[in-house]
Amino acid sequence: MKKVFYATLALGALIFASCQKENSAVLPKVDSPVFTAHIDGGTKTALSADGTKSEWRSGDAIRVLNGTNTTDCDAIYTTTEGGATATFTTEVEGYTGTQFIAVYPGTKSTDAWWNASEDKKVNKLWLKPEQTAKANGYDSDAHVAVAYTDTKSFVFSNAVSLLKFTCGSDNVTEVCVYANSPANAAESKDVLSGNFDFDTKGKVATTASYAGSEYVYNYVKITGKLVKGTTYYIACLPTTFTTGFTVEVVSNGVKGENKTTSKEYTLKKNTILDLGKIEYVEKAVETRTLYLDITQKWSEASAKYDAWIWGTAEKWVDFEVVSGNILKTTIPNGTTGIKIYRREAAMTSHVHDDSARWNFVEVTISDETNCVLISDWWAATASTTVPAIE
Repeated sequence: MKKVFYATLALGALIFASCQKENSAVLPKVDSPVFTAHIDGGTKTALSADGTKSEWRSGDAIRVLNGTNTTDCDAIYTTTEGGATATFTTEVEGYTGTQFIAVYPGTKSTDAWWNASEDKKVNKLWLKPEQTAKANGYDSDAHVAVAYTDTKSFVFSNAVSLLKFTCGSDNVTEVCVYANSPANAAESKDVLSGNFDFDTKGKVATTASYAGSEYVYNYVKITGKLVKGTTYYIACLPTTFTTGFTVEVVSNGVKGENKTTSKEYTLKKNTILDLGKIEYVEKAVETRTLYLDITQKWSEASAKYDAWIWGTAEKWVDFEVVSGNILKTTIPNGTTGIKIYRREAAMTSHVHDDSARWNFVEVTISDETNCVLISDWWAATASTTVPAIE
C-alpha cells in the first residue's frame, strides 16, 4: 500500500464561494448601515475569466453580527454587485451597532454568536463534513470567511484550508479524507469539520471550546459524479494530523483501496494540501461461497433469486442452483447483511421494488455464516453449516 503524499502549500487567502441566490435590488432600511466588503485575495469557487481573481457576485449574502447577544443581534445582508469590492444592504429595519463581525456564507451561519464585550471572536461557526463535488472548485456552502469592522468596511479573511486533488478515473463517486486519530477538539487537532470559533483579531480558527462535543469530526468528504482529469477541492479546518491521514475512494458505494500516510502533518489556514491524482482501485477482497437452502419454503422451479449485500461492499449478487433446492452465490468476506429476493422469472432483477418480487428476507450474517435457510415465506435463519449437496 502506498504511503506517500506530496503537499503543495499555496500562499494567500482562499476566500469563500457564491451563494448563487438571485435577488432584486433592495434599498437599505431606515437607520440600517450600508457596508462595503472586500475580498482579501485568494481563490473562489467561480474565478474570473483569467482564473486569477476572486470576485463578489450579485446575490452573495453575508450574516452581520453586532455583538449584543440580543434578539436583534444579527441581520442578513446581500449585494447586487460584482467585483473585488461590493456594497451590501439589508431589509432589516433599524439594524444598529458600533462594531460588527460578518460571516460568509450568511445563510449557513445561523448558530454563530458574538459577545463584543468579551473579545472579537465569533463562536459556533460550522463547516459541514459532507460536501458536494464541484469541478475546478468547491462546495460554496462549505467555505467559511469572516471579517470584523468598527467602521462600515469589511475585509474578509478565509477561516479554512483546502484539500486539492485531480480525479484519476471515471468511476469515482466519493472521496473522503480522514485523520487516522479521533478528533481532539480540546487541542484543535485531527478536527477537519464541524463547529469551530474564529478570532478575528488573530485570524485563528479554534475548536478548543468544543471538547467532547459530538459536533466535531475527524473527516471531510465530497460526493457526486467526479470527472476524470478534473480538479476538485474540499474545504476543511486548519488542523494537525497527529498520526497522519487516509484518503478513501468510493465508486457507487464500493470502497476501493485506501491511500494513507502515518506522518504528522500540520495544515495551516490559507493553504492548499495537494493530494495529487486520486483514482479508484478495486480493493482486493477474499470471497467465499454462501448457500441458500429453499427446501422448507420458496421452492419453485420457475423462480429466480438475487440478493442485495452490504458490509465490505454494497452490491447485487445472483444465486444459481447447485443441486435440487440448494443454491449458491459468491460474496466478499466482511459481508454483514443480505436481503434475498424471490422473483418470478419474468420480473426485473436487481431492484428494491415490491412489484418485482414474490418474497424477500433480510438476514444479518458474518464470515462464519455458510448458509441461509428459508424457514418460512417471510423468514430465514443464518447457519454455519454447509448444506448436504447431492
